[in-house]
Amino acid sequence: MRTNTLLLCCLTACATTGPAVPEPPSLAEFVRPEVTQDDLELVVKLTRDLIQVRSVNPPTVEGAQGGEAALAKVLVDFFKGHGIDARVQDIEGLPGRPAVIAGLKPKHPRKRPLLLLGHTDVVPAVAEEWRSRDLPFSGREEAGEIWGRGALDMKGMLAIQAMTMVQLKRLATQSKSYRLDRAVYFAAVPDEEDLGRGARWLAKNLEALFGEVPEYGINEGGFGLKDLLRPGQDVWAVSAAERGHHWLRLRVTRQSGHASQPWPGFAIQDLTEGLARLRAQPFDIELRPEAREMLRRTAVGAGFPKAFFMERGWFVTGAMTRRRSSNASVRNTCVVTSLQAGGPRPNVVPSKASAVLDCRTLPGTDSAAFLESVKERLAVDGVKIEVIDITQGTASPWTSQLFGAFERHLTGGVVVPVVSPGSTDSSFLREAGVDYVYGITPIMITSEELATLHGAHERVRRKELGAGLLRLTRILIDVCVAKRPQMGS
Repeated sequence: MRTNTLLLCCLTACATTGPAVPEPPSLAEFVRPEVTQDDLELVVKLTRDLIQVRSVNPPTVEGAQGGEAALAKVLVDFFKGHGIDARVQDIEGLPGRPAVIAGLKPKHPRKRPLLLLGHTDVVPAVAEEWRSRDLPFSGREEAGEIWGRGALDMKGMLAIQAMTMVQLKRLATQSKSYRLDRAVYFAAVPDEEDLGRGARWLAKNLEALFGEVPEYGINEGGFGLKDLLRPGQDVWAVSAAERGHHWLRLRVTRQSGHASQPWPGFAIQDLTEGLARLRAQPFDIELRPEAREMLRRTAVGAGFPKAFFMERGWFVTGAMTRRRSSNASVRNTCVVTSLQAGGPRPNVVPSKASAVLDCRTLPGTDSAAFLESVKERLAVDGVKIEVIDITQGTASPWTSQLFGAFERHLTGGVVVPVVSPGSTDSSFLREAGVDYVYGITPIMITSEELATLHGAHERVRRKELGAGLLRLTRILIDVCVAKRPQMGS
């Protein structure tokens, strides 16, 4: 017993601590913002209005032509209806696919701006996969849920961001005690679901649009997730880093011939066998600082010895790789998204075969070395690897006052920095010099709801739209508001 007690004391004394996160002034505690029933109805209505616009990417999909422009008008009309400066912004190289720019700018800002970033486009919806063919763009509300493509990705978030701007404007114009201490801007851009050309343009023009490069950016990329790592523990997964992508096309050329006389090494066979070898050889695991900090923070309540190992990132790779989402945050991955081959007739073995790979890569991945590792795993003689597009993974430190505001106001769960498995427009802001860019939609969702992103039955709960609005308003008050100087002080 004495030995066990001594061991426990030693282990407790060796408990790990993470980097210090600075706390912003706790102004929301004194301002006490509220979300009234009228506010809730506004954010719900705006969500529904946005879902009903078919802003599908690609815009060549039937019924989607002009969708992003139509959605931009809905947002601009909303802002102007609440006295907030807003405009439709044309983007070079994307005719008919504009952005929306809106802003609240104090007369004498003392700090660099904060940017609320979003995107206007959504992926297509296959109506036959939904329980009702008219649901994908209906914006219908049933049993407290708003249904339709973009409810989570990310028209609900756009509505929350827009209503937060309304809340801040009320505070800035009506309060005698508080004022905005920095400009707060809103930008919704097209094409996030493809090549991110809207955000690339935005990132190149930050100073022209906003006067200076913002200090903070809040975008999509994370959610509150119920029972993320174990039952009973809810987690606010704030994307502080995200993987980039290497989109590759593979081509193999061999001899064609008659299918009645098969031979080893024809194009389709060599390519599919190479893809099988690629899948059978996963890339090495890398626990980045964000993943280690997530493990440390979520170790609370895990019990000994599990918590001890989680805090240190020891012997956790098996647990991290069993789940799809966490596996994708600790290693590079490649998935076949297209496979093409075909002769002119069923009895002709074609001479060519090709495939497209969506490879996602952790921040710091060297592109040349990664492409070589893909080629080695394929082990296909003469395979040609063509690069379709590359974006590098990016990361922001989580040691900022904005992250401190997340910790304060994202209640009911453990707030953790994470590596987002996918890439978002946040990467372009980081590369353009925005100091701290985080991805978080401030609503709590279940794993079932998370699975509807880009799939069927996407929906968002009315209650969480209101809760998310209050959370984001409180966060922005703490980092964007200051007390007004008092006369005689």
